[in-house]
Amino acid sequence: MIKIDKHTKDICVEMLRIVGMLIVVLVHVKPLDYIGGAPDAGRVFISAVLADGVPIFWFILGFFLFRKNSGWGYVLKRTGKRVFIPLILYSCFVWFLGDFLLGEAGLFDSILHTGEEYGQVLKFGILKWTNVLPMSGQIWYLYVYIAAMIFYPAIKGFWDVAVRNSQRKHFYLLGIILLMIINDLFTNRIFYFSHTGIHGVLGAGFFILAGAILYQYKDNIAGKFKWGVTGGILITVSCIIRALVQYFYYLQNPGMPYFLNWYTSFSMITAIGFVLFVYGFFGKIEFSLKARQAISHFGTLSFYVYLVHMILLECLSAWDVTDWIRTFIGETWWGDIVFTAGYGGFILILSLLVSELLYWVLKIIKNFIPTKQTTEIK
Repeated sequence: MIKIDKHTKDICVEMLRIVGMLIVVLVHVKPLDYIGGAPDAGRVFISAVLADGVPIFWFILGFFLFRKNSGWGYVLKRTGKRVFIPLILYSCFVWFLGDFLLGEAGLFDSILHTGEEYGQVLKFGILKWTNVLPMSGQIWYLYVYIAAMIFYPAIKGFWDVAVRNSQRKHFYLLGIILLMIINDLFTNRIFYFSHTGIHGVLGAGFFILAGAILYQYKDNIAGKFKWGVTGGILITVSCIIRALVQYFYYLQNPGMPYFLNWYTSFSMITAIGFVLFVYGFFGKIEFSLKARQAISHFGTLSFYVYLVHMILLECLSAWDVTDWIRTFIGETWWGDIVFTAGYGGFILILSLLVSELLYWVLKIIKNFIPTKQTTEIK
């Protein structure tokens, strides 16, 4: 049996996971874009900067999805183990304990649900394959992820037929970006991307394919200063233009944050920027073993943090901790930055602590479950 040490994993991928994790936490902490019924330019800019955590995760999925040994059965089995089971466990936790944690019901009442409530979850949640549970706004990603893997043969079929053996894969990447720009010009009235259903899968497919294409060029990007700088420029310019476009869009369409959604061309360009930035500046650095272990471990915890941070945030909000901190800091432009960074950092640290505990609990449980010895090369 040959077992590859996990610390030989692509360390830049783990760094991207950490970046995605940080963005996801901060975007759920940031203040709303409006003050007194009008959009605030500073807050819209903060939203633009923090809009692209999920696209990074779609890219990472694309990095490894189309490996030659990745048949549909393997993908579904892996998805079931790593995504579907955590989704079920998380959903059960918030379904039975959510009201109690939010202080809306006693423990007994929170655990017990009426037949009508089960029927509502079945009708509007499970049958529509979307989330209707408390403290679960972030898990739409898991629903779309699972649905995308069900459509894996179609996505991989396009990759195998059109892209895999092409000598000009970058043209397909440019084509995807162009299609998304056109869709944005028509404010999503071409592809109708969304957070649910087939339109969610379609958007995910675009990002997965883009990530798969970009990863083919990683060796050409790694350690090249010019690509790191290019990535930084893409991130900066994309965020500035996105903030301006969204601000004026708000003025014409109050309450419609279209250009802040994960499925826009801005998200695609910014995610590409992050990949270029990380690989360009860090791709050839020889990290020490301890540094690699730390980065790898934090990358592993990113999925746990993605799940638990919303529970912690909503509980603290229900217990008036969030409002107290917001009031203490003040409603100023610099207060918005301090609140987002400071309180977001606090939520991140709490989430990491809980995630670390979950990681070790699950590892201990896993040690008691007999497994077959297999050869796995990543």
